[in-house]
Amino acid sequence: MKNKIFFVTFFLIFLTIFGCSIDTELATFSAPKNFKLLEISSNSVVLCWDVEYGAAGYIIYVSTVDSLSSAFGVKVGLTDGVIISGLESCTTYYFWVKAINFVGEGEASNMVEAKTIVGSPDSVNISFDKNDLILSWDSVPNASKYVVYYGKTSFMENAEETIVNAVSSNTVTK
Repeated sequence: MKNKIFFVTFFLIFLTIFGCSIDTELATFSAPKNFKLLEISSNSVVLCWDVEYGAAGYIIYVSTVDSLSSAFGVKVGLTDGVIISGLESCTTYYFWVKAINFVGEGEASNMVEAKTIVGSPDSVNISFDKNDLILSWDSVPNASKYVVYYGKTSFMENAEETIVNAVSSNTVTK
């Protein structure tokens, strides 16, 4: 036990003499480079960055305001990318990444801003009434309109479109 205490004490004295502070140079990292958004959906984003040498993991900070101090952190381990899910559709989010090790966190990366897109209906129902085809679907939060394409072939370029106001209806009859 005395040998371990002596070694740790010697190591800390050595670091101090040679100008290396355990809480700054060894503990912190520069901000991860090339932090960017790769994909976005109605409830998730895919983020990536360059790995920092010596990092033990990363923390992604997420906020709905452009302020790192208002963000909450999500530890994501030692990786160069992550999927952040459980987000609300049509909402602007701000993200930062920091490298971490056994002593603490490094500097924050550049901020990445992303606005999630409107979702799609969870279920679509088709029914018939005499000569009419009735298409209905579950309402989508934050949708202002729906665009329904229809035609006699499976090719979109030949399809006609109908725009449905989301406030008044989620049904089309043709």
